[in-house]
Amino acid sequence: MRRYCGRIFTEQEIDGIRRIIAEHPSCLRTPLSRLVCQALGWYKLDGGLKEMSCRVVPASGWNSDGLIKLPPPQKGNGNGRSRPTLTSVSDPKEPITLSAGALGEMDFRPVGRPQEKSLYNQLIERYHYLGYKPLGTVSLPGAQLR
Repeated sequence: MRRYCGRIFTEQEIDGIRRIIAEHPSCLRTPLSRLVCQALGWYKLDGGLKEMSCRVVPASGWNSDGLIKLPPPQKGNGNGRSRPTLTSVSDPKEPITLSAGALGEMDFRPVGRPQEKSLYNQLIERYHYLGYKPLGTVSLPGAQLR
């Protein structure tokens, strides 16, 4: 038995995963994760398949432990998104030397147009201490406001 992503996998389950991969040699990782979740009965509390966890498990151990050989990922970062290309639009400007009170009223607006999103992503990549991270698929109201 092995534990990955908080789940214990039995030797029989690992053998079953190997069989699924062998039976579908041209299958990519995403469809394979669906097949594995269905075979293992691995579901989230909302009833959906635990596909993301199933795709994280190989990265966290199956491949490195030599238990299961997976097809190579189709996309380098796993989500098809790349870091923003920095342009002169996000280059540093003259520093603002006014006090906060002298700036006047501030206006906060959601980012909407593609040009605004591009600038926002560049600014986050350039100036945020963590850099740019693609927003996930969070379904909470306001969770992805830019």
